[in-house]
Amino acid sequence: MTKQLLLPILSLTIVIFQGCKVTRDYVQGEPESVVETFPFDTLNIDTVSMAAMDIEEFYNDPLLISLIRSGLENNYNLSIALRSIEIANAYYLQGKQAYWPEINASFQPSFSRNSTNSRFGSFLGDQIFQSYQLGVSASWEADIWGKLRAQEKAAFADYLAAESSVKVVQTELIANIASLYYQLVALDAQKELTERTIENRKASIETIESLKDAGNVTEVAVQQTEAQLYNAQGLIVDLNKNIQLAENTLNQLLGRTHQPVARIALAETNFPELLEVGVPSALLQNRPDLRVAEYDIRSAFEMTNVAETFFYPTLRITAGTGFETLDLGTLLSPGSIFGNLAAGLTQPIVSRRVNKTRREVSELQYQQAVLNYEDRFVNAVKEVSDAMYNIEAAENKIVFQQRELESLNKATEYSEELLNYGLANYLEVLRARDQALAAELSIITSHLNKLSGLVSLYKALGGGW
Repeated sequence: MTKQLLLPILSLTIVIFQGCKVTRDYVQGEPESVVETFPFDTLNIDTVSMAAMDIEEFYNDPLLISLIRSGLENNYNLSIALRSIEIANAYYLQGKQAYWPEINASFQPSFSRNSTNSRFGSFLGDQIFQSYQLGVSASWEADIWGKLRAQEKAAFADYLAAESSVKVVQTELIANIASLYYQLVALDAQKELTERTIENRKASIETIESLKDAGNVTEVAVQQTEAQLYNAQGLIVDLNKNIQLAENTLNQLLGRTHQPVARIALAETNFPELLEVGVPSALLQNRPDLRVAEYDIRSAFEMTNVAETFFYPTLRITAGTGFETLDLGTLLSPGSIFGNLAAGLTQPIVSRRVNKTRREVSELQYQQAVLNYEDRFVNAVKEVSDAMYNIEAAENKIVFQQRELESLNKATEYSEELLNYGLANYLEVLRARDQALAAELSIITSHLNKLSGLVSLYKALGGGW
């Protein structure tokens, strides 16, 4: 009887498998917003090669590389993100097992007593009945319409998305460490400049007091010179505070309590030579956030396939075997062996709109995933473009700032000479000194802007993972 039942079921399953697939195959596409070139060609940067550089080649600074390595090993956010890969992998492994039958072992003792007022109790009395069952049962769902296969593909896409999400955290971490490092380098340069200025202004006080004694200036000039000194000393306080705060933030990223951060001087910073502009659709392929968005599309697409299969019949085969008896002493005897095999084909008819809602929601979630990808792509192009503009603007600005500083230094020198001969107003000297200091501080800020632009460009291209 078992063979007579099993053969028709297997034959039916084979026939259905051969011609009843309702799921679609995923085809990767390009976002409609892809542009062929960036809207400028004046900055010579080979962004494709730049994205392929590892951190040692790009940053070319052993002290910074050491900090980045420490951050990759100890940063808490990155460690948390790594756990998401393990979670996604566990779900993927679960999905791969969906093709196998579910097997359970059970031992079921049962005891019952009939009511004397019941149908059987009126004949049999209130005696106690007992039975024992020890067996193994199995249940298997045939993947006729591709539901299980689609679920596996969705889980695998989620796993790949989790992997890329970790790379997103990694690239952001590297960029944040590098940005803070260069911020500290720039603050050191500004502090060194301000300290030299303080020493010069202390010497200026002695000079101006001599001029006062000679009758060339008044006490007002002495007080104004001292005020300039105090202003510079106040700048040192702010710079020391900003250095401390930047070090605290950097140490937090490295997963450690506060300690001094070793760093190079601003003049020692060095980046590789860069060549020419690339094409967005090619150079952005390294960005991990775009990969996350792409895998999200794949997962959402496969879930639309899963939702579609719920409108079709489900074939489930169940089987069981074991021992069953009314007397525990004869449980393992050959006469207690039982077995069963059953197949069921279930077609949904009325599901209170559950299946239709599932399909509509999955389609909308797929559309959301596509829109999210296109939005991220446009944002990625913007980030690359912004970073390149910032680099170019910083380089051009430094040229003019250097010329401005040269003119202000000459103005300071000339006004001091004229003051010594009583041919200039001391306010002109003070104004020239303040402008020269501000210009030098601005040049350092522009160098920092260029360094920050390079860091942002490297991150925007997906470099670092």
